Parts: sequence; structure tokens; C-alpha cells
Amino acid sequence: LNNQGGLVSGWQGLSVTADTLDNRNNGTLSSREGDLQVALTGGLDNSAGGALASQGRLSVTAANLDNRAGLLVSAGQQQLDVRGGILDNSQGGRIDSADALHVQAARLDNRDGTLTAGPITLNLANQLDNRQGKLVSAADLQVQGTAAVRNQAGQLLSQGRLELAGASLDNSDKGTLAANGELIARLEGALLNDRDGLINSQDGAVRLSAAHLSNQ
Repeated sequence: LNNQGGLVSGWQGLSVTADTLDNRNNGTLSSREGDLQVALTGGLDNSAGGALASQGRLSVTAANLDNRAGLLVSAGQQQLDVRGGILDNSQGGRIDSADALHVQAARLDNRDGTLTAGPITLNLANQLDNRQGKLVSAADLQVQGTAAVRNQAGQLLSQGRLELAGASLDNSDKGTLAANGELIARLEGALLNDRDGLINSQDGAVRLSAAHLSNQ
């Protein structure tokens, strides 16, 4: 399905099923009052100003999702399933949910991107790259899986509890890992917090577990 620069809008909801979807160059899929569902066997290209906007829930299933300089926004819950593939939200990409956000992917690239939602759950197999990115939860933030987390000069922020499990965490170069509630990081490998990295809980305990900790 090619919707480059086009508009497809459903008043009571919108459901799209296809092999691939090209929604680049300000293409828009929107749902005015219902849910927006996109189910693809291949990739979704929503880069360069593409937008998926729902006044209800937003659900995307695809092999890969390219949201570089694109927008995914919903008033309800948002489910992004690119299991085994890459969710690329870099280069000013924006993912925004007024409710919960669930992401399943092999890799999430949020370099210079913004991801905001209520409670956030990320299940990642390989990597979370949040260098100079911003990932903010208005409730709890949970990073699950076996991903290596790169957060140099990035922000992982939670208004509630923050729990991170993965292979390793590089929070150096003014990276920030912060929560209002309890902050837990369980890592199989190294935790690097050098050069003004910050790990902080406002009102809860901080619990860190790693094979190696560097805090120079």
C-alpha cells in the first residue's frame, strides 16, 4: 500500500491489512473516534513526516517500523509489535501515547527521538539505543529482555517506578536514569556511569546489579 503524501481517515475507526505500507512524506492514517489498527507482513515506512494518529487505541504489527522524523500518536493505548525487527524512532521521530505503551522489538533506535506515554513497557532482544534521546513515562517504566542499553547523553525518566533488565548499560556522558519511585537496574554485564552520568531516585530506593560498575 502506497500512501506517500496521502490521507486515509476513518470516522469510527480504521483497519489496514497489507504486505507493506509506505506512508512517507507527510502521509497520514488517522482514526477520528475509534481505534487504528495496522497489520503488515512486511515493513512500515512512516518516515519524513509520516503520521499514524488515533483518538482511540493504536496497534501496529510489522516486520520493521521506520519512524525517523515521523509521528505515532494515540489517545488510548499503543501497541507496537515489530518482534524480530527494528523500530527506528531516530532523527526527531516521536511516539506519544496518552495511555499505556507496549513495544516488542529486537532493537529500538531512539537516537535524537522522543518517546512519551503513561506506563511504558519495552521488551527488547538486542539493543536500546537512546543516545541523545528522550524516553519519558508518566507512570512506571519497564525495560525487559536482553538488550544492551546505550543512553549516553540520553534520558530514561519515570514519574513512577523504573525497572531495567538487560545485557549492559552505558549511561556515560551526562546520561540520565531517573525515577520518582524505586529504581532497579539488573544487568548481566557492565554498568558505565562515567563523565557525569546520573542515576537517581527522588523518593524510592536505588538497586543496581551488574558484573562491573564504573562511576568515574
